[in-house]
Amino acid sequence: MTDGTSKAYGMVGIVLAAGLLLLLAVGIGAWWLWPMEFSFGGENSIEGMVAQIRS
Repeated sequence: MTDGTSKAYGMVGIVLAAGLLLLLAVGIGAWWLWPMEFSFGGENSIEGMVAQIRS
């Protein structure tokens, strides 16, 4: 490999790693900010989940 192609592969790796970190940060932020009322029935319990499945 020449020096140019190894630098190109290095940049691709950096861009992919940065994209993965950004996607992870957005996912964590959305999970943290998502109101429980919009999720499965709004009640975080087994009974609430069973009631949502039965409805």
